[in-house]
Amino acid sequence: MAASNEEKIMLTILPAARGLVFGLVAAIALAQQAGAADSLRPGQWEVTTTGTMTQEGQTQDLPADVVEMCLSPEQARAAVTAAPPGDSGCSVATISQGAGTLVTRVTCGENVMDSTMTWQDESYESVSHMVMASGGKVMMTSDMVARGRYVGACTP
Repeated sequence: MAASNEEKIMLTILPAARGLVFGLVAAIALAQQAGAADSLRPGQWEVTTTGTMTQEGQTQDLPADVVEMCLSPEQARAAVTAAPPGDSGCSVATISQGAGTLVTRVTCGENVMDSTMTWQDESYESVSHMVMASGGKVMMTSDMVARGRYVGACTP
């Protein structure tokens, strides 16, 4: 049975959303480096991502995606040095930053993502708007919200 357009879209966007979650971990690290701490808090984190996407004039809600991840002290320290690989074709610009807030723009070719992240000691929220384009034409937009919370020590 062939996949419906909705299923094809979901198969396309969910991996991107998961990638966004892991990208946010690096962004949190950068934000904390500029702000309150020099690394992420090691331990178990739960991140819930929700959003919408618009393609060909149709907007659809994306299912919530919940991911748990364990950051070792080494991973937490290494995250503060995270940057896009030199050959990724992407650039990250800090638009503004202050106590508990970071506003960034990531550009990968014609694709642009603007994000605003706010955080406290054991939680954060990132609101992102992404425009994916090809040949100067907007192919898809998405609006995502990721909320992370520190759960505690890592569980085996």
